[in-house]
Amino acid sequence: MAEASDSIGVTGPGPKESNHDSEKAWIDIYSLELEFRNYLGESPFWMAETSTVYWVDILKGTINSWHSTTGQTKIWDIKQKVGCVVPVQGETDIVLLASLKGIGLYDLRAKTWFHNYGDPEHKLLTNRWNDGKCGPDGRFWIGSMNHTDTEASIERGERDGSLYVLNGRETNPCFRKQKGYIGISNGIAWSRDGSRMYFIDTPSQSVQEYEYRNRNSHNPLKLLNIDCITIPKEDGAPDGCAMDMSDNLWIALWGGGAIQQYSTATGEKLLSIDIGEKYPTSVAWIGVDLDMLFVTTAKGDTLTKILDDENDAERRDTGQNYIIDFSNCNVRGVPVSGFRMGHIDENV
Repeated sequence: MAEASDSIGVTGPGPKESNHDSEKAWIDIYSLELEFRNYLGESPFWMAETSTVYWVDILKGTINSWHSTTGQTKIWDIKQKVGCVVPVQGETDIVLLASLKGIGLYDLRAKTWFHNYGDPEHKLLTNRWNDGKCGPDGRFWIGSMNHTDTEASIERGERDGSLYVLNGRETNPCFRKQKGYIGISNGIAWSRDGSRMYFIDTPSQSVQEYEYRNRNSHNPLKLLNIDCITIPKEDGAPDGCAMDMSDNLWIALWGGGAIQQYSTATGEKLLSIDIGEKYPTSVAWIGVDLDMLFVTTAKGDTLTKILDDENDAERRDTGQNYIIDFSNCNVRGVPVSGFRMGHIDENV
């Protein structure tokens, strides 16, 4: 069940529906009182066909789901760290999953992998997959990061992550590296018309803007603005994100306890919503009208800290999921795209 949260702080002029003057609007926030908590929740998406939200817990190595009508939850134990999960076009029981095993198709009903596209970083043992999304053309974009010594490696000037794209419609689908020297590859989103792609490298405290060229398989990105949006460090570190229909980007701020709305046209911060937990990780638009924002959170950034928190009564209930309800406002989300796969050999 979803219960109203006592701790919400909203600052700013109010969510923008367009480029015109913003209006004050009523916003509700709810915590989902599920029987489990996230260690490191990430990568939520809405499957409209089944009215279900899916997300992963990176550290537990699970895919999780919540049915918005019945409240039913399910957990798939992948038994290894998972980075992200995305929908597959035309499928309700198959998802594209990134884990330490590689990147491939996973059958939710059979609870098994049935096609692996491989792992372009299989020799980089200190890296793991992080956030990933599908573009409006059905190509899958995914980034990596150092997961053994992240903060120290960044402080040393080492940025071991990269950004790749996979086109499932090719005769021989393969990963093409699009960008290197990334600290923590995180949020990816597209403009409403699909002509722009926005990318977050967390340590940069900024959002990068690219022209997105759908028909160019080998070089689909053209950098437009390296600092389209800049987030002050005191606000937190930018993590996952989602686009609304007015091309405003909603960003989860790790360590800042807030979800913030930014204009991609001006870089202006329009709204900040305090969810009452320190580590929000990502967001996704859900509901029939895509007028609710589903928020994943984490208990902490390492398993040691998380297990310590389990013994702390004040922090034991962290790691919840939240819903920010904009149904009384003129705010709607951009639908997510699914992975467009071609013919596959199920024995691969």
